Amino acid sequence: MMSTTAVRAPQVLWAQDRKFVFVTVNLPDVKAPKLTKTADALAFEGSADSQAYGFSLELFDKVKPESWHETITNRSIALVAEKADTNTRFWPRITKANAKLNWLKTDFSKFVEDTFDDPEPEEPEMDMGALAGMGGMGGMPGMGGMGGMGGMGGLNEEMLKMLGQQGGNGMPNFDDSDDEDLPDEEPLPEVQMATTDDDEADADKKGN
Repeated sequence: MMSTTAVRAPQVLWAQDRKFVFVTVNLPDVKAPKLTKTADALAFEGSADSQAYGFSLELFDKVKPESWHETITNRSIALVAEKADTNTRFWPRITKANAKLNWLKTDFSKFVEDTFDDPEPEEPEMDMGALAGMGGMGGMPGMGGMGGMGGMGGLNEEMLKMLGQQGGNGMPNFDDSDDEDLPDEEPLPEVQMATTDDDEADADKKGN
């Protein structure tokens, strides 16, 4: 049986992000909860331990009424709704009126920072003119004559001609030297051997 005492407001927590509004009604073992959800308001009625509870909130801005979703457990009722306008700053509060309600608090477990004013990161622009100027590295100074090594053709022909003149086997001919001719060797003078009287006597005997 419900008590006839005044209706009390349960503890209510709220949070938001850019797209959604979150509301949590902390009321364990709630009996016969009744929720009224519209585009600009949220109301609750219920009881716990023979005590009647309820509240009504006019929302700061509109939500999509068909987006309300609720989850009821033996400890709380969790609700979420999508904002009608998701391209604005965060709501400064959940209520339309700027009034202090001691049973309504911020849910810091779902709290996020408002990043609406943060600039989007800019991607560096690619200088297409600089890329076009590179043209396969053709614009590099001093490199123009290397296109496909075409300038080497004449050099190869000259080398082949030189090798042909130096010999059929392709090896240099060292017979033709630029060194000065050496003078012909002169014959050595004959050396007269000195003789003695004994040598002459022996020669006479052999001659006889």
